[in-house]
Amino acid sequence: MDGLRQFAGLFFAETTTPEALRDAYGKRPISILVVPGHDNISSGTAFGTLSESDLNLEMAYGLARVFESNPDFTVAVTRREQDGGYQEWFAEYQEREGEAITRFIEEKRKIFREAVEQGFVERHVAVERTDAPSRVAFDLYTVNKYAIDNGIDIVLHLHWNDYAGRRPRQVGKYSGFAIYVPDKEMPNARASRALAQNIAARLSHFFAPSDMPLEKGVIVEDQELIAVGSNASQERASLLIEYGYIYESQFLDRAVRAVILKELAHQTEWGLVDFFTTETSEVTPGIASILPYRWEESLSLPARDSEGVLALQAALALEGLYPPDGRSKNDCPISGNFGPCTRAALANFQEKYRAEILEPIGLKRGTGTFGKMTAETLNRRFGE
Repeated sequence: MDGLRQFAGLFFAETTTPEALRDAYGKRPISILVVPGHDNISSGTAFGTLSESDLNLEMAYGLARVFESNPDFTVAVTRREQDGGYQEWFAEYQEREGEAITRFIEEKRKIFREAVEQGFVERHVAVERTDAPSRVAFDLYTVNKYAIDNGIDIVLHLHWNDYAGRRPRQVGKYSGFAIYVPDKEMPNARASRALAQNIAARLSHFFAPSDMPLEKGVIVEDQELIAVGSNASQERASLLIEYGYIYESQFLDRAVRAVILKELAHQTEWGLVDFFTTETSEVTPGIASILPYRWEESLSLPARDSEGVLALQAALALEGLYPPDGRSKNDCPISGNFGPCTRAALANFQEKYRAEILEPIGLKRGTGTFGKMTAETLNRRFGE
């Protein structure tokens, strides 16, 4: 079957390539379609009063504003920011092309089914999930056909994660981000995966990779997700980004969430820029959108939902000290909460800059307490 899997790439001829995308960069704006997952009818998962549909929309417009500031990209979002409804151009396209979309779905399913039956494609499931309702499936196939018809370069589907069996108000057992890409037998697989590798490299400098076993490795090939082109229905580079699990603490407080989403948006955009401008996905981080930051207030246990702590955690991460040794980003997320992880990392920072922080006040070891000397050193390094 390995030989047949290699041949499957010939069965579904490659429709977009990393080389073609890179060649277009700088010659014309790269077009990006942002699809905030779910909608006002099918809202996705939830935690307390936080709805995935609303969170996806908030993320989509944060990301759109970042892309809009870069002349190398053009961006469109499928839902309206003010009320979450579908954009008029999307609704009009769906109404006008309704019969053609139905034929498109039927033809893609038929061709893929025949490819499986003839042994050219191996059918497999990466992650078990329930089928999308027919209306949702139709909307997602509409996105795929719209992207093909309008020459969109990159389609980004934005989501927050969850898993079956979690009680509605219970914090779950998994955390971290994952990026779903088309299975390697799909016509848009290679370009999609190359983009995902660069975005994942950026995100992973500050955010935890998913620790859900089926998402091991962060980038997950999938044959079933319509969003990335099930039944070979997408010809453009397409990713589905699960930015984290909806119950994670850094997403619950509105003010902290705004800062985190801004950081996620910038790291996503920088990942795409890396794809177009570098030869490898191994990129030195170097930057966080929350920095520079001026620390003036005292930070200590048990500070929660603090922008100053977020900036501190980002700075410590850039120093290579956060999370502290023996702990993972899943154990110690950048969350705005000053707990044992931040205290230990701060103590290591104080020892790293012993001459500036500890020696002037006669201390031999870092304490993890945020004081004047620590603030001054942080401000010299990250405050301008």
